[in-house]
Amino acid sequence: MFKKKLKIGMFWEQYEYGGVDSHIKYLIENWENKDDNFIIYHNKNNEGANRLKKELNGQNIFFKEFNSLFNDKKNYLGFILIPIKFIISIFKYMDVIRNDNLDVMISQNGGYPAAYGVLASLATSFRLKIPVRILVVHHQALKPNFFMNFFRGLLDKLVSKTASSIICVSEATYESLKKCTLLLNNENIHSRVIYNCVPDFKELEDKKNIFEKVENEKLIGIIGRIEDYKGHNDLIFSYSQLPEEIKKNNKILIIGKGKEEQILKVKSLIKKLNLEDRILFKGYIDEKIEKILKSLDLVVMPTRSFEGFGYTIAEAMSAGIPVLASKTGAVQELLSLNEGSLFQPGNISELTENLIDFNINNESWKKKTSLAKIKINKRFNAKKIAKEFRDHLQLKYLEKH
Repeated sequence: MFKKKLKIGMFWEQYEYGGVDSHIKYLIENWENKDDNFIIYHNKNNEGANRLKKELNGQNIFFKEFNSLFNDKKNYLGFILIPIKFIISIFKYMDVIRNDNLDVMISQNGGYPAAYGVLASLATSFRLKIPVRILVVHHQALKPNFFMNFFRGLLDKLVSKTASSIICVSEATYESLKKCTLLLNNENIHSRVIYNCVPDFKELEDKKNIFEKVENEKLIGIIGRIEDYKGHNDLIFSYSQLPEEIKKNNKILIIGKGKEEQILKVKSLIKKLNLEDRILFKGYIDEKIEKILKSLDLVVMPTRSFEGFGYTIAEAMSAGIPVLASKTGAVQELLSLNEGSLFQPGNISELTENLIDFNINNESWKKKTSLAKIKINKRFNAKKIAKEFRDHLQLKYLEKH
């Protein structure tokens, strides 16, 4: 197929680090057509965008900052202003995008509706007659509450009219979209699943453990934003129930950032259980993710509610590190008992049993990592997925011409 040079915009609003950062980074790094140009539109104070500015290099990648009317501060009466802000944003973003002559706009959304500004960018792109307009949904779609029900109905219809297609990063995310929204009721909308890219992490030349692990010690990492639904407290309670002979040889490393009040809650629990010398906060670590992963002995993802994809799980599998995760959302699309271990979300005793088994039967856990790496590199191969994504854009573009 003839490969037209495309000018591609990515519209992206967030405030903390997240899986969308990795999605954009790996997608562009493995992009097949190097003649394509990318403009990444991002809100101010987007920590993920600041990270990508350092990690994505190339003459065909540009970053463009804008002021968003939406923020990450919770305001229980704020929903009243959402429709007004949404309409204003549609026209406001026209000045941001108008002169860039895009062929494609990719609107990167978390869980639907999530970033309302991102959804407004689709309507803006439609008004500017950008040929291809893609909505990418990364997390669980939610049903509207009573007060937002009418606006959500209008929003769903607008998004389904203005988007050329909707891409979900997992079957679980796709099913939540079908169940909780009206987006797919439009028979003209093209929707599909394209998984996230996962790179093949090779052996590191520098194998020094960045956490300076002592002999016979096992380091168990939980990586990601510190939020209730991520299950940090479940892992802490589980660790507190381990036999002393196992506990003394295991440390929990909490890697990632979160809001201050959430961190204080987790620290308070650790103090209450007298585990301050065994469960350590590492914050955000400015190192390559493969370096962090390869310094751990086990990665645990005890998410309580939903994982839209599970990038940390996939990256750990690619890095050859054992994984223990809860059976929620898209996790079982990545991981089976052949490649790691699974437990019911929120089941502390089951989580504890797995941690004990990890210590007693450690070699069997290590053996599973080779199958995990093969599965990730075959099914979620970064080059293959990036090509699939690019081919989809090309197809939608040709449909318009």
